[in-house]
Amino acid sequence: MIQTGAVLNVADNSGVYTVLCIQILKRKKTMSQIGDELVVSVRSIMINKRVRLHCGEVLHALLIRKKGWLLRNDGTHLKFRTNAVVLIQSKTKTLLAARIKGPVTRELRKKKFLRIICMASTII
Repeated sequence: MIQTGAVLNVADNSGVYTVLCIQILKRKKTMSQIGDELVVSVRSIMINKRVRLHCGEVLHALLIRKKGWLLRNDGTHLKFRTNAVVLIQSKTKTLLAARIKGPVTRELRKKKFLRIICMASTII
């Protein structure tokens, strides 16, 4: 479960390491699930790479992995080691990066994020 104020890892090659969750969009509850959109602030970036983003910049992100249990209707349980997001553009919902690191869950297909599923290396 992701709340506002949580520090999240970035799972794409945009040059950002960590972000801070500011707000959860389109959700009445304060907790976030996989596939929810977040408003985040950039906390740390790569120094050696030419990065278009700067610390403190406010962006939109999509939650693709969470540390807590994910229960599915067929009875399976999933649990990841870290919380991870990918950075997206706010209006078009496309990725800012060209690659996604690590696995992605099937629940993103139900929420119509097919481009992210196509770019991921592993779908769980």
